[in-house]
Amino acid sequence: ASRILAGDRDDPVGLWFSGTVLIATAETAAEGIARMRRALAQGLERVMPVDAALKSQIRSAPGTNGN
Repeated sequence: ASRILAGDRDDPVGLWFSGTVLIATAETAAEGIARMRRALAQGLERVMPVDAALKSQIRSAPGTNGN
């Protein structure tokens, strides 16, 4: 994910997978949620499917950038 983001900081796949890593710890969870929200906003679902229940959890989770 970091390689993808190095080339394009708004790449939805890079944002998504880096977000999944960041949500694993309390210190970085808010940033992880923010990246996953940004991935959805950048059109992640044009590239890969995202379960509706998971999208709902991401959008309603506490964190920064609550889209």
